[in-house]
Amino acid sequence: MPKRRACPCPELDLEVLDGQGRRLGISEFVYREYRVVVEVEGDHHRTERTQWNRDIEKYHAYAEAGIEVVRLTSKHIRGRHPTAVEIVRAALHRHGWNG
Repeated sequence: MPKRRACPCPELDLEVLDGQGRRLGISEFVYREYRVVVEVEGDHHRTERTQWNRDIEKYHAYAEAGIEVVRLTSKHIRGRHPTAVEIVRAALHRHGWNG
């Protein structure tokens, strides 16, 4: 069976800018070359109105800039059957990564 390549290394806690240098947001994991960002959503992202509204605006801005947002929760990372790596890999493949 062929060995799967590890995902490329993301940039961490990075400001994401549009083509004019305007800040769209900050994301935990950014695959700039592939136009993919990964957001790890803790409960405060859904229970704090200010955070929720900020996230929604950021995701709209990312979409308008052609950036795919992968949203993960602790279940994807630490659950019984973690799926975070497969989810991120699929997004990277959609954006041209051949690993």
